[in-house]
Amino acid sequence: MIEWPDGYDRVTHLTIDSTNREASRQAAETNKPTWIFADEQTAGVGRRGRKWSSPKGNFSSTLLMPIEGNLSTVALHSFVASLALRDSLVHITREPKRFNLKWPNDVLMDGCKVAGILLETSGVGPSHLNIGIGVNLSTLPESDTIEIGSTPPICLDINIIPLDFLTILANFFATRLIQYQNFGFEVIRMDWLKNAANIGAKIARSNSSVAIFMAPSSVLQSHVECARLHPKCNRDRMALYSRPGFARSKCVFVHESLPDAEHGAKAPQTPLPPRPDLLSPAKALRSSQWSV
Repeated sequence: MIEWPDGYDRVTHLTIDSTNREASRQAAETNKPTWIFADEQTAGVGRRGRKWSSPKGNFSSTLLMPIEGNLSTVALHSFVASLALRDSLVHITREPKRFNLKWPNDVLMDGCKVAGILLETSGVGPSHLNIGIGVNLSTLPESDTIEIGSTPPICLDINIIPLDFLTILANFFATRLIQYQNFGFEVIRMDWLKNAANIGAKIARSNSSVAIFMAPSSVLQSHVECARLHPKCNRDRMALYSRPGFARSKCVFVHESLPDAEHGAKAPQTPLPPRPDLLSPAKALRSSQWSV
């Protein structure tokens, strides 16, 4: 029997509007990491305000954490959470090859979305971080909550009590957080990359004259590493840039000197300007236009 991890509180509800909203309501009164769990959400919220389906039998919880240290590093907890979530799923199924991590906030099983993570800040300052996590343990989401063109959903289809899953997840998160605090982001970054899905995948766009590859700016930190992951890209330089038409939370590397024969696209005559402001997770969290 797995015990509840030391240093964490837990609050449970039978039904609630949203565990993330409840976390925001409780921020002023919370001074230690606290998991807020609900058997059912009536108004679950996903990324960019989308409805998140949360029927009974699936998992819905939010970790409310006081923000310590520099706000600019808060968004890195997304990687800690995604690794802990994958660790939990592998622990339950004993099938590690089935699970991958998809930037910015999904865990995939057999290439389909089995879980999602939503990071928000709350409190004055902000003072707290809300890490909302939803997992399709036994039921697929309602059809009207699935965005057209998004990764198809899948459910774990294993008989496990959601509250028991919380205990497993809380332990793996505590372990990953200690790893991050003691050894820095590099260890988390490398583990995330080992399990990442679609790194280096080409994104087709009919009205674009450049070849674009998705990559999280916090993870692919150098030209050298980007070139290693995309060895066919023979280009002089890169720019981190936001392109209309893509999900606003995705940062993309724009490759500007690519062979036409390889990518079927001509490099732009006027180079795209770099966007150093997008490298700051703190700005992403504070801005209403960007989310992690």
